[in-house]
Amino acid sequence: MVRLVHSLKGIAGNLGFNRLLLCAQHTEQILKADGKHAAAAIK
Repeated sequence: MVRLVHSLKGIAGNLGFNRLLLCAQHTEQILKADGKHAAAAIK
């Protein structure tokens, strides 16, 4: 999941989709920090 979000973050940055980039950055940080509780934090 982290890899998918990381790829999405890169694509969003390349295309200039700033809001999506910020969401992907936030999601990636959550997933890397604590994968166990990530699903609850994303909802």
